[in-house]
Amino acid sequence: MTFLPIVERELRVAARRRGTYWGRFTAALIGSGLAAWLLAVMRNEPPAEVGGALFATLAALIFVYTAAVGIGVTFDSLSEEKREGTLGLLFLTDLKGYDVVVGKLAATSFNAFYGMLAVLPVLAIPFLMGSVTHAEFGRIALVAVNLLFFLLSIGILASSLCRSDSKALALAILLATIILGAAPLYVAWRSNTNPNYDFSLALVPCPAFGCFLAFDDLYKQGAGASCFVLNTLVTQLYAWTFLLLACWWTPRSWQDASVNQNPGFGRRQWRWLRDGSPARREAARRRLLDINAFLWRAAPNASGSLPLLLVLTGAALLWIGLCRICQVDLSDTDVIIALLFSLNLILKIGLSRAASRPLCEDRRSGALELVLTTPLGAREIVRGQRLALLRQFGPPAMTLFGANFVCLWMGWRNAHDHTFLFWEHLMLNVFLLADLYALSWTGMWFGLRAAKPNRPAVMSIFFILAPPLLAWAVCATIYVLFFESSHPGFGWKLSFTVIGLTGLAIDLLMSVSCRFKLRKNFRRTVAEGKLPARGVP
Repeated sequence: MTFLPIVERELRVAARRRGTYWGRFTAALIGSGLAAWLLAVMRNEPPAEVGGALFATLAALIFVYTAAVGIGVTFDSLSEEKREGTLGLLFLTDLKGYDVVVGKLAATSFNAFYGMLAVLPVLAIPFLMGSVTHAEFGRIALVAVNLLFFLLSIGILASSLCRSDSKALALAILLATIILGAAPLYVAWRSNTNPNYDFSLALVPCPAFGCFLAFDDLYKQGAGASCFVLNTLVTQLYAWTFLLLACWWTPRSWQDASVNQNPGFGRRQWRWLRDGSPARREAARRRLLDINAFLWRAAPNASGSLPLLLVLTGAALLWIGLCRICQVDLSDTDVIIALLFSLNLILKIGLSRAASRPLCEDRRSGALELVLTTPLGAREIVRGQRLALLRQFGPPAMTLFGANFVCLWMGWRNAHDHTFLFWEHLMLNVFLLADLYALSWTGMWFGLRAAKPNRPAVMSIFFILAPPLLAWAVCATIYVLFFESSHPGFGWKLSFTVIGLTGLAIDLLMSVSCRFKLRKNFRRTVAEGKLPARGVP
C-alpha cells in the first residue's frame, strides 16, 4: 500500500486545480502591489530606511495572512465528513487515522502554504537593497511556516473533536487565543510589579513571540538567539502534539452521535436559560410559523439575538480587561474607536455567515427544491430569511448604534479635534447599517450559489469591505505623491470622502444586484446548482 495515499491523491488534484495557480498569483500580486506602493510613497527617503520599512510591512502582512488563513482552512475538514457520514467509509479500508488526518491537512493547506510562499520573493527585495541580512530573511520565513503549521494543527484538532463547524471554529479560536495570549498577559501582569525584570523566557511558550524575535533588533539582544530557538521548538511541539491527538481521536469519533439526538445535561440547561421552558419555545416557534414558514426554518432558536448579544458583551469585556492589564487608557478616543470597529466587524462577519448558510445547506441537501414545489415561492423564502436575519441581528445592531453615540458623548469632552471625532463615529454608524444591509443580500445570493457553506461568508466580506480600502490606498498614494506639499492637512478629509463614497457605492451596487438576481434566478439556481453559461438558452 502507498504511504499516505490520500496525500498523494490530493497533490495530484491540486496540481490540476485552477484555483491553486490563481491563489499563488493573487498573493504574489498583492505583495508586489504593496511593495510598489511603499516604494512610491517613500521614494525620497534613504534606501536603507525604505528597505527596512518594506521588510517590516511585508513580514507583518505574512504573519497576518498566516493568522487569518491557518485555522480557517482546516476547522471544518473532518467535521464536514462526520456530518455527511463519509468519514466512517474511509475506515472500512486499510486507511489509518494518520492517513486521513494528514491527507485532510494536505488537502486544505496547499493553497494557504502556496500563497505565503508566493510573497517570500517580494520579501527578498529589501535584502537586495542592503537593509536586511540573509539570516533575518531566513528567520522570518521559518517563523511564518512554523506559525502556519501550528494554526493548521489547531484547526484539524478542533475539527476532529467537533461535529458542528461552528463549534469547531469556536474551539479552534479559543485554543489559539489561550496559547497565544496566556504568556503575554502573564508578562503584562507581572511587569506592573517588577518592571525591570527580563521576561523573555516567560514569553517563549507564546508562538507569536517568534514574530518579534525574528528581527535583528531583538534577536541580537541578550538571550534573543537562544529564546528564538526555544520558541521555534516549543511551537513545533504544540503543532505535533495537536496533530497526533487528532490522529488518535479521529478513528474513535466517526461514530459520534448525531446532533439531533437528545442533548446532555449541560446542553439542556443552556437551552433552558437561552430559550426558556418547552412551552415558551413551542409558542415562540408557532408565532414564527404564522409569520412566515421559512422564517420558522431559518430562525436559529427562540431567543433570537440573545446569544449574539452575549458574544458581543464578552468581546467588549475581554477588550476592557486586556486594556486594564496592559495599562491602556480606556478614555482614549483611539482605543474606543478600535473597540467599536472590532465589535462592528464581529457583527458583520456573523451576519454574512448567517445569511449564506441556511440557503447553501438547503440547496445542497435538496430541501429547497422540495420547498419550491409547495405554494411557498422564492419571494417568501427570501423574505423569511431576511426576517430571520432582522430578528437575530437587529437588536445587536441597534445596541452598537446607540453605544457609538454614547462613546461619542464621552469622548467629546477630552477630544482636541471635535470635527475629526464626529466624522469617525458617524462613519462607523453609517457603515454599520449600510454594510449589514448589503451583506444580507450578498450573503444570500453567494450562499445560494456556493458549493460549501463557509466560502460565501468570506466572499461577502471581501466584496463589501475590500473595495473601499483599495480605493483609499490608491487615493492616498496619489495625494502623497502629488498634493501633500500644496495641500497639507487634507489627508484625513480625503480618506473619509473616498472611503465613504466608495463604500456606499459598493453597498448600493451589491445589494441591488444581488436582490435582482435572487428574485430573477432563484428557481433556476436551485434547480441547476449554478447559472448556465451566458448565451446558452
